Amino acid sequence: MKLVLWHPWMGDLESALQTEVEEFNQSNAWGLKVELRGFGGAAALADAFLETESKNLPDLLLSSPEGLIELESKTSALLDLRVLVEDREWGLTAEEIIDFLPGVWQSLEEGDQRLGMPILRNARLLIYNRTWAEELGFRDSPSTPVEVRAQVCAAMQANLTANYILRGTGGWLLDNDAYTLLGWLQAFGADYSEGYTFNTSQGLAAFTYLHRLVDEDCTYRLSVASSEPYEAFATRRALIYTGTLVDLPMQAQVSQKLNSTDQWEAIPFPSLQGEGAGIVPLFGQDVALVDGTHEHELGAWLFVRWLLLSRNQTALARSGGMIPVTQSGLRLLNINGLSLPQYRSVLRLANNFHPLHSGSEWAAARMVLEDSAWQLYQPYTKEEDILTILEQLDALVEELVKK
Repeated sequence: MKLVLWHPWMGDLESALQTEVEEFNQSNAWGLKVELRGFGGAAALADAFLETESKNLPDLLLSSPEGLIELESKTSALLDLRVLVEDREWGLTAEEIIDFLPGVWQSLEEGDQRLGMPILRNARLLIYNRTWAEELGFRDSPSTPVEVRAQVCAAMQANLTANYILRGTGGWLLDNDAYTLLGWLQAFGADYSEGYTFNTSQGLAAFTYLHRLVDEDCTYRLSVASSEPYEAFATRRALIYTGTLVDLPMQAQVSQKLNSTDQWEAIPFPSLQGEGAGIVPLFGQDVALVDGTHEHELGAWLFVRWLLLSRNQTALARSGGMIPVTQSGLRLLNINGLSLPQYRSVLRLANNFHPLHSGSEWAAARMVLEDSAWQLYQPYTKEEDILTILEQLDALVEELVKK
C-alpha cells in the first residue's frame, strides 16, 4: 500500500526525512511504501491542501500545530488521533507518552481533539558574543533582564565611541518575531499554558522593559536591504540577537567567512530568578493524518510510530539541527550529537525548555503580538501608551478567536 506524505521542509531537513522514508520503505514488515511530496514552505503546502479535491489529498502532512488547526477548521479533513493513540493494540503505552519532553504532549491538545503528533522541535534563543562581552568587562553571560540591559547598553556605548562606521550599532538586534516576544514575556514570569492573555502585570513589565531598551538606544535595527543578522553579529554591530537552531550553522559559516575569532554562544532568554532559570521557547512541526480508509489510517499511523522511535528521532534531529520530541531521543542525541558546540549546549538546556501551547488562540495571537511589538518600538510611542497597547492586543486576539 502506498502512503503519500506532504511536507514543507527544505535543505537538510528534507534530506533527513527522505533518508528516514527510504529506510522505512525497505524495512517495514507490512509492505508499506511512503512517497514524499515537498512544497518548499508551509504556505504553499496549505494552499495546495485547500485547493485539492478530497480524493486526492495525502495520507499524512507535516505542519505547525496552528497550521493544522486552521486546515481542519476549513476542511474537516483531518483525523482525530485519539482513536489511534488509545488503541489497545496499535496505540501508545503510558511509558511512551511519558517519554515525550515535558509539556510537548499537552501542547498539542485542542479541546477534546488531537489533530497532530509531535515530530521535531525548534528553539528560540539568544545568540551572544562572549568574547566582546568580556572585553566590555562582563565575565558571565547575562541571566536576568537587568544583566541583559547592562551588557547591550554597554555595547552600544562602546560603538558610539568607536570608529564612525560602528556608531549607532552594538546592542540587542531588535526584532518583533512572535517567538522572541514570547521569550521576553516568559522571562518576566508570564505563563501561557492555559491560553494567551497579555494584559497582565508580567506583560506590562516585559513590554515596559523592551520599550526602555529602545528608548535608551540600547538596540540596533537592521536595514531592509540587509535583513539577515549573521554579518551584523560577526562584525560586532550587535552583541546579542534572537534566533533559532537553524541560525546556528549559518552563523558559524558567516563568522568563519568573515574571519571572526570571537567566541559566541546560544543562551536562554533571561529570567527574573537568574542563573539556571532561563527560558527556551520550543515550537515546531507536527504530523497529521487525513481521514480515509481504516487501512490507510493504520498504515500512516504505523509510519508515525516508526518516526517516534528514539533512533529515528535522533537521526532526524541530528541531520536537521533540531530537538527530538522524546526524552529517550534527546539522551541518544546528547551522546551522538553534532560537532557544533552551540548546538550541543542547547541540548543540555532541557530543564529550560518551554513548549509552546499551540492552540487556535496562538494562531491569532501570533500575528497580533508582532504588530503590537512593532507599535511598541516606534519612536512616537510613550511609556504611558503601553497599557493601551496591551488592552488592544487582548481585545483583538479575543475578537479573532471568536470568528
